[in-house]
Amino acid sequence: MSVLGEFKYVIPLNRGKHAYVRNLTTGKTVHCATDSEAFLNEVKALSEAGHGVKIRSELDALAAAHPEHGWDLTAKRLVEAGVFAN
Repeated sequence: MSVLGEFKYVIPLNRGKHAYVRNLTTGKTVHCATDSEAFLNEVKALSEAGHGVKIRSELDALAAAHPEHGWDLTAKRLVEAGVFAN
């Protein structure tokens, strides 16, 4: 998905329980639960490829727009796992 030319990495589904993660580096879009290792690994791979700041800002925006969907907890879990460490 692209909004006004801006590429979105995380496409929320099911009130934050699942998401599509769009990977620019592989060209694939992966559907996974936001509390799964698959989600963590997809976001980590993108972060390691230099997209971490953008993904973090998307998660923060989702948390602000939909506080009841648990995006703040998803972001916290990723931070605690060291996904955005580079």
